[in-house]
Amino acid sequence: MLVLIAGSYRSGTGDDPSLMAANLARLEEAWPLFRAGVLRLPGESTGADRDVVIARERGLPVCTRLEDVPRIAAPALA
Repeated sequence: MLVLIAGSYRSGTGDDPSLMAANLARLEEAWPLFRAGVLRLPGESTGADRDVVIARERGLPVCTRLEDVPRIAAPALA
């Protein structure tokens, strides 16, 4: 089963730090769904960087290449 978590972090907050913190806390409640680990894709993203920090704090594996994800093989390029 694949579960994607989508939610607001910044939208509707007017950049108010306390509202963004509340949104982040709600999003972080979904972390138990990511027990298998995190695949960090290339590119700048403060949110993705934070996800990596949280995963490592919780002892979850962090992969940076698709082929490093257990039971996943990158498709062959023709």
